[in-house]
This record gives sequence, C-alpha cells and structure tokens, in this order.
Amino acid sequence: MTRKIIAPILLGVLMIAVNPSFAGEGREDVEVGLIWNDADAKSECKKAQDDYPKTHADVAQARWTGQWKITGEGNKLIFVCGIRYITRSDWQGKPIDNRSVAENEEIKGCTKENGITNGWINDDKCRDRLVMNASELDRTIIVDDKDKITKAASSRYIFVLRKNDNQLVLRRYDRSYSLSTGGYDWCDNDAYLYAPNKKTIKDKNNRHVRHSQVNGSQGESNAWKPIWSAGELWIDRGKIIAISNESGHFKPSAKSLQYVKETLSYLSIPAGDIPLYDAINSSDKRKLDVLKEKCLGGTKKDHDL
Repeated sequence: MTRKIIAPILLGVLMIAVNPSFAGEGREDVEVGLIWNDADAKSECKKAQDDYPKTHADVAQARWTGQWKITGEGNKLIFVCGIRYITRSDWQGKPIDNRSVAENEEIKGCTKENGITNGWINDDKCRDRLVMNASELDRTIIVDDKDKITKAASSRYIFVLRKNDNQLVLRRYDRSYSLSTGGYDWCDNDAYLYAPNKKTIKDKNNRHVRHSQVNGSQGESNAWKPIWSAGELWIDRGKIIAISNESGHFKPSAKSLQYVKETLSYLSIPAGDIPLYDAINSSDKRKLDVLKEKCLGGTKKDHDL
C-alpha cells in the first residue's frame, strides 16, 4: 500500500516548545526512524532517549517527553521525538556530615567492632538498627514525572536528591518532636511513622525516618554515600510551595537546592517560582517556622513550648 503524502505535514502528539528554565537543563527535537503511531513512537523515542547521553558528552541524563511528530516537505518525511536533558556538569556532591561519636554512643553502638567513626552512622546503623534500604520504606515517592507531584498528598516531606542513581525521593514527614526547640513540634505526625523504626528504637522521640534511610537505594551501603541535595519540601494541592535544605545528616548547601529545581524542570514540573529556604539563615528559618506551624499533612496539637 502506498501512503499518500501531503506537504507540508504535521502529525503526532502536540509538541509544545518549552524554553529551559535553568542553564543545566534543556530540550531538543531529535530526528528518529519511522513513526506512524504511538506504539512506534514509544519504541523509537525510547531509543533516542537512551542514545542521547551517548552522543552528547556533557549530558548526564535524558528522557523522552512523550511528544512526537511527523513533518516534512513533498516526499520527504521527518520523524521527531521531544527529548529533555540535564547536564549536572557543575554540580557538587555532598557527603554525610562528619559528626563525632560521643562516648555514650561508643558504649551503646558498634564503633569498635565495625570501625565506624561517624556519629550519624553509629546512631542509625548500630544504635537504632534501622532499615537502611530505601526500597523497604513506606510512604515514599520517587519523583520521575509531574504526576507524582500533582497526585501527592498535601503534606510536609523529607527528601533526598540521590547522587548514586540521580533520583529525587520524598517521604512523608513523621516527626512530632523538634530537636531544634528541645520540645514538641506544633504538629502530630505520628501517623506516618515507619513501623520497623518503632520496633527497634526505644526512645519515641527518635523514631522518625532519617535522610540516610531515604538515600539507601539498592542496599545499605548507599545510605552513607554523597547526595546532590537533601532537606524538606511542602506540597499543597498538587504544587510544591517550598523547599529547604534542613538535613542534619548531610547539611547540604543552599546552592544544592538549585539542583532540585533543575531536576524538577527536567521532569517538566514547574519550578521557577518555588521559594528556597536556607535552614541556617535566621530570616529563612523564621519563614520556615511559619510554614511548619500550619501543619500541612499533620494535625495541630495543644502544648506549651
């Protein structure tokens, strides 16, 4: 059967040109093999996605946007896939913060037996015996498309932008105790506690899921590897309304929050207007306290501070 070609021609999924929001990410229309329908597009565009970093030395990761088209003049057809890419060329990983092991931790922990010298590792792995493989955690979200945000519950989350697999992973905030104030937080988040943590940790104030647990992809050893960024973020009615770098384990820089924005933009999630807060900046901290007291996703509780 001969296909009748009409020139000019434009078929396929509507391709919307979106200018990159950040220097480290962008979009390109890539010419591919024959595409006559969505099934063809899925196959050809997946190949283009996988090949793109191989042919562009500065690109760290690429993905098909789900868009494709057929265009051309006369008897010449051009089949195109929309590819989004991210470079990460100037990103810097952040290792876990080097906190010394206190004397009482050495007694309770396994420092001497396993040669562990960092206090965070001693706390999590040895003293509290936590599950350090993130795949076993509940209430987590791997953000790999915009639907993961638009469909997420309105709540406060902890997050890690992992360096070992470049995934942005969220977990419902589950702390009802504030170490920063030395007292109880404004909100009751105990409903989101991870059951195995409750079983292994006797002190109820330390049962919360740690950033190290969320970083532990594909096994415990990755939990202590460097991250791109970590902290907390808030989602309200399908939109991210704030991101902070509040993580005692990793203490990432405020600059690292830009990596989160670039990642969101790469995933076609609007990120340009999301406010970023540095947890050690006094002005930002006050703004974060106002946000925290709204108890998004938690329950207000009566107490005296």
